[in-house]
Amino acid sequence: MGTSRLTNYHTNNSRQHAFTLVEVLIVMAIISVLVAITFPVFALGIRSARRSACMNNMHQLTVNMHLYLHDYDNVFPSYKVDPQNLSHADDLAFWHDRFCQGRDANAPSWTTLLSPYAKPSKTEGSPLFCPFDSRLEPTKTTSYEFKMWLALGRNEHEVPSPSGMALFWEQWSFHNTNPTSEYDRRSNLFIAFLDGHTKPIALENTTTARYSSGPDLHWFFNSVGTESQGLSGRDIMD
Repeated sequence: MGTSRLTNYHTNNSRQHAFTLVEVLIVMAIISVLVAITFPVFALGIRSARRSACMNNMHQLTVNMHLYLHDYDNVFPSYKVDPQNLSHADDLAFWHDRFCQGRDANAPSWTTLLSPYAKPSKTEGSPLFCPFDSRLEPTKTTSYEFKMWLALGRNEHEVPSPSGMALFWEQWSFHNTNPTSEYDRRSNLFIAFLDGHTKPIALENTTTARYSSGPDLHWFFNSVGTESQGLSGRDIMD
């Protein structure tokens, strides 16, 4: 008799605590909703961290450049260090790709000259590469580009407006859904300026995009606008 009552108690208790199919489906639905809510938050956090890392890279490269300038009498890295560039001095695309964009890993470039200062960090890696850069090629040496006008062997004192002069920028708009290049006014690139500040810039706000045919960060825009407009030597509108 006692055994029967004990058996019935365990049977009833087990039935009482068993999950029904509806309860399981409800729990699964709640978990799915929580995942749907939290996943974008985590993704946004990762994206923000990578953006911050990219800006930190560019800021670090600006610091490295100023160390280089201190050691080399305020003269910027020059494309003339490569004899191949000298033999193609009039071919802007040739030495631009090799020296300013670092497309040839076997050729001297601004990254080569800055390498003693821009050493990789054990925790963050090389400052020469953006964490969003999915276009890395085997021969590519950097995600960033150096200004051609400065690569002509200019002296730092020749720049009238360091706060408006782009020093480095992303070769592509890595932080856009559909990356576009530095020639596309729709791009929003991270730009490091000669005075040390770094920020995202819409290329439609470049002086050439405002007053000419399209954005072009490569040259010195003293012919754009007038002195009274404050555009001499400025790539970006204040």
